[in-house]
Amino acid sequence: MPDACRSPGQGRHQSKTAGKEETTAGKQDYDKLSAFIPRSKLEERPIERLIELGRKRDRSVNYLVIDAIFDYLEREEAKN
Repeated sequence: MPDACRSPGQGRHQSKTAGKEETTAGKQDYDKLSAFIPRSKLEERPIERLIELGRKRDRSVNYLVIDAIFDYLEREEAKN
């Protein structure tokens, strides 16, 4: 049975908070991320552009997104 289908008494289950997964031991893992793209940005075709860039660089969309997140974090943290 997939983890998301298990009840709290059956091992791991997903909470309603994005990226937060709880285990029956009360331990929390933050290993998932979901992004909402506002309608106003859909005209810029971000998903299609990521797919094409991933093909050109032989990388997955996930890799590109995570790489961009870390670049952003480094830039912003350096400001402080």
